[in-house]
Formats: sequence, structure tokens, C-alpha cells
Amino acid sequence: MMDDQTGKAAPLNDLPAYTGRDAHLADPPPPPCLHWVALYLVSLAWGGPEEGSWYYDAGELVTDPDLYTQLGGYPAAFPTEGEAYAYCARLNLKIASLNEGRRPKSSVASEGEYEVLVLEVPMLPRHWPGTPPRYE
Repeated sequence: MMDDQTGKAAPLNDLPAYTGRDAHLADPPPPPCLHWVALYLVSLAWGGPEEGSWYYDAGELVTDPDLYTQLGGYPAAFPTEGEAYAYCARLNLKIASLNEGRRPKSSVASEGEYEVLVLEVPMLPRHWPGTPPRYE
């Protein structure tokens, strides 16, 4: 687009928003979501045989109230990311005690490790990922 006064190209940030016939194809902004903090049992899941086998993290929501009591908090939702990460940090102070005696998730004998996670989702998933990743 040319500037009418100078005859030079206008800077990109000065261009008007695109409103042409394909404007409806632009992705709408995602709806606002809460920032959830919860305890998950995370383990490695087998992804496939490619490149000598590959694995990915998979988590299962922990619902045992005794484990949350040991952490000193329960699953919670926050309107801001900062509040969620502050709460997560507080819970993570005691996560080592939950994982005491557990093998690391990279071990073939592992039964998973507990992790406190922050997820920006409308509702807490019982497990993740919903769809296993694909090798590409």
C-alpha cells in the first residue's frame, strides 16, 4: 500500500486490518480459560517403533484426597497465570515426598512420577494427551 503524501510504501503496522472476502477464514481468538493446578501421575507411553522407538509423557489426574493433604492443597482454578504458578510452586515444595521411593519415569520399572501441573483449559482433563502424538 502506498502512502498518498510521500509516494512511498506504508509501514506494515500502518496497514488497515484485512476485511476482504477471505477475512472469515482467519482463526478467531481462543476463548479465555482458567488456569488449573492439579496433581498428575506422569509416565512415559510408547509412541511407536520409528527411529528405534520413541516415547511421550502421559498423565493421569490424581483424585486421592490423602495425596493432596500431603501436598497441602487441592486442585484449584485461577483467573491469571501468575496466581496459578505461585500456587503450583507452593505445592511443589512437598512433591519430593510423594515421589520418594518411586523410580524415575525414564526407568523401565517406573510406575510414574507425581507432578503438579498448570493447565490452561476450560476443565481439568482426567488424562492427557487426549490424542497420542504422531511420529512425523
